[in-house]
Amino acid sequence: DAKAKINELGYGSYASEKFPFVYNYASKSNDWIKDDGPGASQHGQHVAGIIGAAGRPNGDEKYAVGVAPESQILALRVFNDQFADENTDDIAQAIYDAVNLGANVIQMSLGQGVAASDLNDVEQKAVQYAIDHGVFVSISASNNGHAGSIEAPDAHYSPGGANGSFEPFSSSTVANPGASRNALTVAAANSGQGADANMADFSSWGPMQDFTLKPDISAPGVQIVSTGNDDGYKTMSGTSMAGPFAAGSAALVMQKLQKETSLKNAELVQATKALLMNTSQPLLDAMSGVVVSPRRQGAGQINVGAAVSSPVYITADDGTSSLSLRQIGTNTKFNLTFTNLSNVDQAYTFDDLGGGFTEKRDDFTGYYYEEQLPGARVNGANKVVVKAGQTVTVPYTLDLTGLTPDQLVEGWLRFTGDNGQSTLVVPFLGYFGDMTSEEVLDKKANDATNVYGGNYFVNEHNYPRGIADEESLKKLVNLDGDYNWQQVAKLYQDGKVAFSPNNDNKSDLLKPVAFVKQNLQDLKVVVLDQNGKVVRVVADEKGLDKSFYQSDRNQDVS
Repeated sequence: DAKAKINELGYGSYASEKFPFVYNYASKSNDWIKDDGPGASQHGQHVAGIIGAAGRPNGDEKYAVGVAPESQILALRVFNDQFADENTDDIAQAIYDAVNLGANVIQMSLGQGVAASDLNDVEQKAVQYAIDHGVFVSISASNNGHAGSIEAPDAHYSPGGANGSFEPFSSSTVANPGASRNALTVAAANSGQGADANMADFSSWGPMQDFTLKPDISAPGVQIVSTGNDDGYKTMSGTSMAGPFAAGSAALVMQKLQKETSLKNAELVQATKALLMNTSQPLLDAMSGVVVSPRRQGAGQINVGAAVSSPVYITADDGTSSLSLRQIGTNTKFNLTFTNLSNVDQAYTFDDLGGGFTEKRDDFTGYYYEEQLPGARVNGANKVVVKAGQTVTVPYTLDLTGLTPDQLVEGWLRFTGDNGQSTLVVPFLGYFGDMTSEEVLDKKANDATNVYGGNYFVNEHNYPRGIADEESLKKLVNLDGDYNWQQVAKLYQDGKVAFSPNNDNKSDLLKPVAFVKQNLQDLKVVVLDQNGKVVRVVADEKGLDKSFYQSDRNQDVS
């Protein structure tokens, strides 16, 4: 069957029963599937082992067993050493091929930028195509921490983690295609259980720019041992390791659902995702002792045993298993739909796991943690009974009477089985106040209240303009033209920016270096004369990612 599919496609090759289809989409070649170049990361080999390694005991020899050891794996390579990053068209084509080749689950341990949910995006459109055809899609969230965790003067933390210098409206650094709404977006935790469990500092936070709650779930992603090249083993960390754990778990849940129910296509994927999220365990923060934000851990730590055994799953009105309430008022009503897959009535007792929480940041360390909001409660039916084989929709209300506005509110609804069934949880998130009040652009570089180091101008050689003190500038520039950018910013004077367009290759051009706190749907940069008339359009861009810490610096949008 695999060989017939390969003949139909006209590319790809059959490696073994375990790997019935392999292809390099980046080089458009049946060769170079193995990552074996100089300094090879062996990333794909490691990810594949977490999903489906099928080692067997053999004396004292080491061996690895994946989450779904009997699974077959399609090895669809989408980037090579000669490319800085994956190509979106290659990823989309690999997704479509995986669906047509009969995959049940797709895992993508990759991502670019900071994305918004957008079905016009080529990757996210392909992800939805897979889901609509009954293929579960698991995607690693990314490894950029909290959006406020940037490089800053006198910071008492390492950037790109769970400590930061400010609190942006959206803390998201979830990459594309991890922003896909109906995929399972996976954050990274350690492998501990109970009090020993904790989130990885590097794991990317949500929510999406429109306050859609992401990531969806957490799985082990710290110091994970899995397969390497040439019968070896490697230890790696990242959401890249957490994603395949969730993908293997999804395969096990889907296997049971396909055997015991008539669910198909998107409904099958929805039920699988719901069971994984509903049965996860919300983690407590080892630093604060309070629950970890759902914007960081999703619904909680994955528990595949509970997911497989649960007779009931819960969805919200949008079909997901989290409550993205977005802008909320004093009283916000919503519904939860319970689906009973068993032939026995199921009863649950409700509580709101302590009510509502909001984000706080330690002034010295910059650590982001949760604080309980007194008086914030979820009210509704204390008992929920779901008849055998039936669904029931139950209304609830988030009550914020007396709460100070202009802050996010988040938490969980918990449903404990009256007869020992798996406990079910649903995370929620909303913003109590004006969601458009944040100043998106950073301040000028010489404004002490700037966040990223401030906005300024450079010439064609990237020398900062607006620095009138030439001698001070010379001290900051070495013979190779490198700068201490933060010191340069201190000398910047926005009222003294000048350039001389006389084609002598000395400040003929003027370019902005700008930082923004949120993704921008549209950005237009214009030059005005003294009367406010547009004399030149410098840029007219759509879909710009916000500034965040990546590749050892704060990323600007210019």
